[in-house]
Amino acid sequence: NISFTVDSKDPRIKSVSPVGGYVASVFTIVFEEENPSSLVMNFGNEAIGFNSEDFDIESDCTIDESRPIKRTCSKDIDLSQYDGTLVGYWFTLTDIASNTDPTPATRTWNIDKTPPTTTATATSPPDGPAYTFNTATNNNVKVTLSCTDNPRGSGCSTTKYCTDTSDTCTPSITLIPFTISTEGITFVRYRS
Repeated sequence: NISFTVDSKDPRIKSVSPVGGYVASVFTIVFEEENPSSLVMNFGNEAIGFNSEDFDIESDCTIDESRPIKRTCSKDIDLSQYDGTLVGYWFTLTDIASNTDPTPATRTWNIDKTPPTTTATATSPPDGPAYTFNTATNNNVKVTLSCTDNPRGSGCSTTKYCTDTSDTCTPSITLIPFTISTEGITFVRYRS
């Protein structure tokens, strides 16, 4: 017995994301191919250089049960060396007969891996003189949080905070500024 496979159809990339703007590291591609052999994401720029990342078709991709030739692949890729720069990317999809997608689109995006800086200031009593953190006061303390992103960052989307007496809470409140009026030591945790 002998067997062979004829595959004369080019694989087709249906969509990729993100399509533009700012990204951190997760990329998704949807393609149609009955016999995929390899999927490679190529990325970089002239200033820093170009790299590639292989997707494992078995573990990084899922098959659409309603259309078995359709697959969706996602992968978290380390882009820290490109932080603050504009990067291009494109996928190369190859099947077992070495056919490739003839029109792999190139996308560009800005990389933002650096979190913004959040600064806390306070007054005591509220709307009074500046308050120095980690000192005692017999008045309420009004806390204001300010966010500043790095010069090439995507901007400040949200600033969140939480307060407790054990310094273990997770920031989830967005109402800023806020006033601390609880007796005793209060910890404020925040992030942007």
